[in-house]
Amino acid sequence: ASANSGNKTSQMDISWSAPSGGVSSYIVYRNGGQVGTPASNSFTDTSLTSGTQYSYTVRAVSGGEQSSLSSAANGATVPTVPSGVSATANSTSQVTVSWNAVSGDSPTYTVFVNNVATITTSNTSQAISSLTSYTSYSFKVRATANTLNSDNSSTVNKATQVSYTDNVLPACTGCHAAAAH
Repeated sequence: ASANSGNKTSQMDISWSAPSGGVSSYIVYRNGGQVGTPASNSFTDTSLTSGTQYSYTVRAVSGGEQSSLSSAANGATVPTVPSGVSATANSTSQVTVSWNAVSGDSPTYTVFVNNVATITTSNTSQAISSLTSYTSYSFKVRATANTLNSDNSSTVNKATQVSYTDNVLPACTGCHAAAAH
């Protein structure tokens, strides 16, 4: 048997080679529990959790007899796209990017800064440092679970804070006296 999510977040397609002889149906098991009884040698399992690994076995049925279980076929659904991405400028050189967690088997998140993968974390927020003062950056996030990647989130733009120490005007001697006249 083989299991393939086809890059879907909530379904798995399972297929297997039909044995010789008359088979009336099959019994498909997910993680040991029965999930379907198709008449053909394929089955689509739906309403699955995104970013999760599943194990499938199949048994052929002919009349009142059942075959032994097939070898297990493992497959995983793709994690959903992280939602709720936001960015907050903390300082002249740091922005914190935050997002909502996705479901699945221990997802990790990659934060992209200006379309460059910058850091991977298991947290749902990440401070990005060593940025340039008063500069706009674009941020997006991608989830990974079971080596499968979600699509990238929508882009959020945020500028770092301005550095007033770098933008101080030179002192003007006698400016106040001149303005008083």
